[in-house]
Amino acid sequence: MLDIFLQICGGLGYLFHKIFLFLAEGCESARKLRITAWTADIIGLVAWTIILFQEQNWIMIGVGFGGLPSMVLGLVLAFGVRGNTVGWIEKISRIFFWSFPFMGLIYSVCFYFGDILIFFCEIGTMIGFLVGTRLLARQKSSGWLLFVLMNASTGTLMLLQDKNLLVFQQGISFCLAIAGFYRSRKSISRNI
Repeated sequence: MLDIFLQICGGLGYLFHKIFLFLAEGCESARKLRITAWTADIIGLVAWTIILFQEQNWIMIGVGFGGLPSMVLGLVLAFGVRGNTVGWIEKISRIFFWSFPFMGLIYSVCFYFGDILIFFCEIGTMIGFLVGTRLLARQKSSGWLLFVLMNASTGTLMLLQDKNLLVFQQGISFCLAIAGFYRSRKSISRNI
């Protein structure tokens, strides 16, 4: 029962993040939508982290911790904060960005190297999540493409680990990431 609850909480948090970021592309009330998106993302991370600990997906645990400052950066920028605060979050984000996923990768390879397909799914998720989150925090449309990679990799991993609700959520997020990319490109071309 706890597993289902965590899948629902984690899945909805991440799904709402994608939905609200998608809606924010080219929208006049983008600020509120981005604040809601980044808040949902941070809340969803808690449930995902518990699930990943249960499944011993060490690379993805490192990815979650590595991406947290980028999520906070997205939230802070959505609130319109600029200056030294953003600079400090950027520095912390860079440290976390490199150190936590690297620690998860090292731990996974040295102490828990399991199924090779799971390993490559975690690597795809790592690249897609970390780089995509940083790009989307800065409102770069290419971040959506990295989310496509992340959703495909994570969906495959969740399928292999019988987390069917999360497979469904990743499928929806995959479609939203593609739509978000096209919407952001359309928004950029309108502003030129």
